[in-house]
Amino acid sequence: MAFCPKKLLSPGGDHPVFVPAESETLSAIVDPQNNKICGAVVLRYLKFESEIFARRMGFLCVFLKEANPPITEKLDSIFLAIISNARDHGYEHLAIKARVEHIPIIMAAENCGFRTVSATTTYLYIKNITKPPKWKYLFKIRTAVPTDKSALMRIASESFSHTRYYNDPFFSKDKCGMLYRKWVENCFDKDWSSNVLVATNSNKDPVGFITYKVDPELENATGVRRGGTGLSACLPHAKGAYLALMAHLMNDVPAKEIPFGEYTTQLENIEVIRAWQHFGLEPGKNEIALHLTL
Repeated sequence: MAFCPKKLLSPGGDHPVFVPAESETLSAIVDPQNNKICGAVVLRYLKFESEIFARRMGFLCVFLKEANPPITEKLDSIFLAIISNARDHGYEHLAIKARVEHIPIIMAAENCGFRTVSATTTYLYIKNITKPPKWKYLFKIRTAVPTDKSALMRIASESFSHTRYYNDPFFSKDKCGMLYRKWVENCFDKDWSSNVLVATNSNKDPVGFITYKVDPELENATGVRRGGTGLSACLPHAKGAYLALMAHLMNDVPAKEIPFGEYTTQLENIEVIRAWQHFGLEPGKNEIALHLTL
């Protein structure tokens, strides 16, 4: 990724301007009063989602300097320029996430046609601070083996009906289910997960799972090991399986591997949030997800 060349940073008026970079992945927001970069927009191509839904899909990350009223007042025009730039690059669908306190970004996105499709909350595990209880559980937990893959794919295809993909009418329900099946498959066949843990019943059949990923990019760049869950799901009748998975994950995996972990779910998923609170996780952030069909 590269910032747009200096020669493109021309004032061109009294208001902040969105200046597309020569690379579609990173562009600048320029304050025309001093010709300086006051924000940036990352447009990231979503290869996995694009292949599943057979549409060119992108994800926007908007970064703004704090306490800059001229920028927030003109976010609508900036978003329109971002959308136009994405359309010029052939994108058919855009997604953006914003923390709930970033109201100007959310309002500008909605003013430009984005629709709210999900709200998520993230809780934090901090080594030597989070003290999970050492309870006993009804389900056995083990590391997944290749023969578990098809069973976990079936569980995943039926377990995420309230995510941002299912809530967006642009996507068919069959394709949404395929996305989560393929996600699980990639945890086995690719490097999408550092660990896959499975909960089994008395017949040793899988009834739930949780995937865990250590962030390789952050570790390579900073040496900091940060982990977090990717997917987790349990069969409806397997009451207590998720608690057993979390207990194993928190008591065994993070303590050995990482000092810091993140866990994210839909804000309406009260049962999971209560479980995290019982395990001593701390609230981290709340985010709104918005989608736009171009």
